[in-house]
This record gives sequence, structure tokens and C-alpha cells, in this order.
Amino acid sequence: MTTRNIGSFASRSLEILKMVSLFQGLTDEQIADLSSVFRRKIYPMGSFIITEGSGGDFLFVLSRGAAKVTRESEEGREVIFAFLKKGDVFGELSILDGRERSANIVTLEETEVYILDRNEFVKFMAGYPAISVHLLQELARRIRASDRQIEYLALKDSESRVLLALGRLAEESEIVDKNRLIIELKLPMQQDLASMAGTSRETVSRVLKSLEQKGMITRSVGKVQLYDFQDFQEFSEQFAEFARRTRRLLSDIVKAEP
Repeated sequence: MTTRNIGSFASRSLEILKMVSLFQGLTDEQIADLSSVFRRKIYPMGSFIITEGSGGDFLFVLSRGAAKVTRESEEGREVIFAFLKKGDVFGELSILDGRERSANIVTLEETEVYILDRNEFVKFMAGYPAISVHLLQELARRIRASDRQIEYLALKDSESRVLLALGRLAEESEIVDKNRLIIELKLPMQQDLASMAGTSRETVSRVLKSLEQKGMITRSVGKVQLYDFQDFQEFSEQFAEFARRTRRLLSDIVKAEP
């Protein structure tokens, strides 16, 4: 790597690491010190960055590209828990407890990551206690997201699961126009969205088409623009509640039959 490339990498890594929630509050000088111990690696599309059950000696920061967090169900079906984008961090749980990885991280396109050795991270965390606080906040956010995932996967109707999965993706995306609350999603493959919602690709296609007909979204290749996120949230929650009530009513009718 030439001197020019080294300088370019240092500048870019500083920009990326500033986006990481764990490192919020650190000065530019502190982040520069931290970036000096990261190494960079590029994975082709469809590669496993982490495999479930492997050792946990490294922390990763996604600097370019996209990936998904997956596990395999008992039936051999892929279950997607989350999608990762630029600035997201992963692998921190195994770094803390030294246990095996709890999920797979699979690239959705060519993806670049910054990798930090466990010993370097622990050493840096000891020197900057603020990182520990941000780490706890990140873990709390992950727990809340997992609780929501469990909640909507428990819903019987697949349409509600698709709506709630879209809502979660929207919450994690940037608002393009703050006045109109337009959110642009870089939509994963329909099969990946179906795996996240625990349903079929055909159901995802049907729900997206219905939302488009209602004027709530517009679609283009690989992207969805969602208009008025608050209205969308209310619609998806009302739809899910209606499905719950219908299911309870049908269950009561069945129980009441002689």
C-alpha cells in the first residue's frame, strides 16, 4: 500500500468510525488512535463474514456494502434477524464473553469491513470508559429489536409480519426528506425480506403491491420510497391489531361450538 493509499485509508476509516455508536463522544485524535489498529478486508457477495458457532476473537465495523444476520431453523430454513449497513458494528457479544458466535453474517453485495482484535478492543475500552456505556446502550437496543422480532414472528398472519418488517427497516434507514418524512429503503431481495418476516416471497410481493396501490410507497429497482412514516406505522400496527382480534374472535367461536 503506497503512502498516498495509507493516507486515504486513514482518512476514510476515521470518517467511518465516527459513525459507529460505540465510539460516539471520542475525539478525532482518540478515534485516529483506534483506527490505527483496525485492519481492512473485502468479502465478495454471498460470503460468510462470521459463521454461527465459530470463535469470537474479532469485532467488525461494516465500512462499505451490506450484509444480513441469519440463523438456520430446525427445519433448515434461513431466518433473517437484521440487515447491516455502513457504520454498523457486529461481533461485540463474543468479544465480551469469549463464547461462540450466535449467528451468521452473510454479505448481500461486495462488502468491506474493518476488523479489530479482541485484545486491542478490551485494552481500548479500559482506557476510554465511555465506550462501555455506549456498548451497554447498543446491547439494550439489540435486545429491544429482538423482542420486537419475536413479537411479530408470533403473529399468525403473514401480511402483518411483512408490514412490521418493513417498518423496522424504515426505522433503521435515513430520512431523505424530513419535511415529507419520505424514507428511502435500499430494499433487500424479496426472498430475504420474506425470510425476515417468516413468510413467502409471493406474500411479500402481494403486500408491496397493495401498499403501492394505496399510495403509501413507490418502488423502483432495489429501492422503496415510503411516504409519511408515522402514517405507515399507524397503519401496520392497526392491521396487526385487527389480525389479533380476528384470530381471538375465531378462536372463541371454535371453542363455543358444541
